[in-house]
This record gives sequence, structure tokens and C-alpha cells, in this order.
Amino acid sequence: MLAYRVDALNHDPASAPYLVHILLDEGGELLGRIGCHAAPDEAGEVEIGYFVRETARGRGIAGRAVDQFLVWLQDNGVTKLKATARPDNNASIKILRRRGFVEVGSQIDPEDGLELVFQRRLGAGIV
Repeated sequence: MLAYRVDALNHDPASAPYLVHILLDEGGELLGRIGCHAAPDEAGEVEIGYFVRETARGRGIAGRAVDQFLVWLQDNGVTKLKATARPDNNASIKILRRRGFVEVGSQIDPEDGLELVFQRRLGAGIV
């Protein structure tokens, strides 16, 4: 993942604010990360991804992070979101569906295999 992000920064340094946001608890413990695969495209679309360490799961951290990140993305001009989840990742699928993401298809990722593809729009009053 790090090489992928470094390549993205080398290609487009302005994408830095979108790439990785670290999730920490009040004591500074690393809980996970959230970010986009790249800066928004010409249509204002980004693909988001998130990860919570196994020891921090089940506490609503990913859901709260997604909620806050969607507000930030909307405030920064993003209008359309994409996210993917493995079909067996019920927790992530639930997070996406609860936040208005709709399953629109599937794809084969070279690293993760079969993924479900979700999309949703952002706009005034939609977050």
C-alpha cells in the first residue's frame, strides 16, 4: 500500500490530503486508517477505503470515521463516492449500506479477488 500511495503523490502532489488519514484514540493509539485511492477525478468522484485494527473492531470506529470523512469530502468538493468490499466482509458492507451506498456491481481486484462495488452521491443536505 505504501508504494501505491508514494506513486500517487509523485504523480499528483495535490492529492496528499485525500490519500491517508490515520485514526487514533484519545491516548494516541493507532486504531486504523481511512482515505481515498486518489484525488477526485474531473467529475468529483473518489474511491474511499478504510481499515481498523483487529483489536479495535466492534466499537463503531470505522462507521464514525466514514461519517466524518464524508463530511470532509463534501466540504472539499467531492460529489460521488465509490467503495469496495469483499463479499464476506459483512461489517464493511453494513457500514456502507447504512451510509447510503448502493451496490452497483462487482469486480476482480488483483490483490483482494472478488469485490462488491458500492456507490453514492454527496451534495447539499445529503451527507
